[in-house]
Amino acid sequence: MLSSDAKLVKGYVDADARVDRLRRTNRQRALQAELSQAEADEAREADAMRKRRAAVREEALAEELAAQRAAELRREKLVQLARQQAPELRALESKLQAAYTAKERCNQMEEVKQTKHREKVEEKAWGDQAFRAAQEHERIEVEKRLAQQEKLRAEQEALLQQAAERAAAQRLAQEQYLREKKEVDAVIAKVQEEDYLDHLAKLNKQRATREEHDTFMEKRREILADEAQRERDEEEEIRRFMAEQSKRKESDEKLKREKEAAKAKILEEQTRRINEERRKKEELEELIDDLYTEQAAAKAREAAAAEAERRRRDKELMIAENEKQKRLKEERRRQEQLEEQEFRRKMMEKFAEDDRIDEMNRQKRAAAKAEHSRKVAELLEEKRRIAEQDRLREEEIAAQARAREEEFQQIVEEERQRLLREHAANLDGHLPKGVVQNNNDADIVRGARSGGPNLRAQFAASHGKF
Repeated sequence: MLSSDAKLVKGYVDADARVDRLRRTNRQRALQAELSQAEADEAREADAMRKRRAAVREEALAEELAAQRAAELRREKLVQLARQQAPELRALESKLQAAYTAKERCNQMEEVKQTKHREKVEEKAWGDQAFRAAQEHERIEVEKRLAQQEKLRAEQEALLQQAAERAAAQRLAQEQYLREKKEVDAVIAKVQEEDYLDHLAKLNKQRATREEHDTFMEKRREILADEAQRERDEEEEIRRFMAEQSKRKESDEKLKREKEAAKAKILEEQTRRINEERRKKEELEELIDDLYTEQAAAKAREAAAAEAERRRRDKELMIAENEKQKRLKEERRRQEQLEEQEFRRKMMEKFAEDDRIDEMNRQKRAAAKAEHSRKVAELLEEKRRIAEQDRLREEEIAAQARAREEEFQQIVEEERQRLLREHAANLDGHLPKGVVQNNNDADIVRGARSGGPNLRAQFAASHGKF
């Protein structure tokens, strides 16, 4: 029996132990589940917090990017407005356009000068070649004439020798000699005539003048007369022939001198005419260049005068507006003081009248008067506060206007320096007066000359002026 109870108690104890173990296990599992749920909640909360922070950062970044883009768009609009409306930039663009025009004109003049120089060199070479060819031709002609004269002289000497021999011979031989001599004389006359005809043809081709033709006709008549004289008297013929040879030589030398003088005269006349035409062209080009330069300078002076006048007017308007604002401000201050005094007087009268009407006692009237004075002071303080707010707002508006004007002027200066950097290298030696205004501009021009690119096409595309 005790053994059964012990077993039963032991079973209960074991059951309680198992229940306790199960309870502890369940409690541990519940705690573990709670811990897991808490960790999961914390993880979700941390993830949500990270997402919210990321969203806040993205929103702030988007707002910053939007603000940056808005500032960039505003600056781009200001730059575009400066390019369109700033007189300084318009005047600088006009000066640069005039400088490009002057540079193009100088380049054209240089090309014309080079072309003229090449033409002059070619013309001189052609003239020298023609002169050498003429000299060579004349030398050949002289050699031919000398050879013919030598041949004629040799033939004449042979004929004279034959005539002496035939004079000592019989009458028949003398007659035969005379006949042969007459034939020889005819041949000689014909050869001489052909020689002069050839010479005349060549002279006509080279000079084509009337005097040479008359000279040839005179020579031909002299030759015919000489032939008739030789037929009458052989010795007279020989003498005439020798005299004619001497005269012909002098005539050839005279013709040569006349030809050289005519060539020199024609060359001198052509040279004078070419120099005169070149001088007239150069004078015309100088006048055109002076006109372009004067027009560009006049435009630049007009632009500078207009800009100075605009600045003077703006300064006068600014001074007048400043004085006007000071007067208005002083007037408003005096008006506010008068209104404040009038308001104080009326309120005091109203309160006094109310006090008299209500027949308050002395203490109540004093308290009411103090209350009224406090209310009046509060109202005056409110008016002063409003006036101060208005003044601060006006000062803020004026400061913003000054800041906008300073920013606009800074943009204009940056655009002016950009134009100098882009075009100083292309306009080296052709920059108009007044473009370089200070040492900074001079440094920009020097830096552009040392390695500036050719941006004339970009300038023309962006401004549509070239």
